[in-house]
Amino acid sequence: MASIEDDVKSIESQMELDVAKAVAHLHSELVRVAPVGNPSLWKVNQGRTGKLYYPKGYVGGFFKASWKFTHIEGMNWTIFNNAEYASLLWRGHSTQWVGGDALLAKANADLNVSFAMIEPKG
Repeated sequence: MASIEDDVKSIESQMELDVAKAVAHLHSELVRVAPVGNPSLWKVNQGRTGKLYYPKGYVGGFFKASWKFTHIEGMNWTIFNNAEYASLLWRGHSTQWVGGDALLAKANADLNVSFAMIEPKG
């Protein structure tokens, strides 16, 4: 006969699995909606004629490919983007990132997932 402790462990294991699946789905969604570089849409380039601004070392698609997630323990996860300009996109420097910040905010509220963006140097 199963004890209450066994039932609790089983429920906790299932909850952890469900959260892991939700985090993996969220990761897939972030990759799907992440913009692929179109510098003409960046705020810094609005109204600019001629040569467009690109951050040093910029490679189109790097932001999309830079979403990672890490399991800390139990139901604690961190999702991060290590693109140096990720925080600029988060703050609306491109019209291509429409809705991405809302997706992150909803995940934080629903799953208590933490997010990290690397602040640009300089």
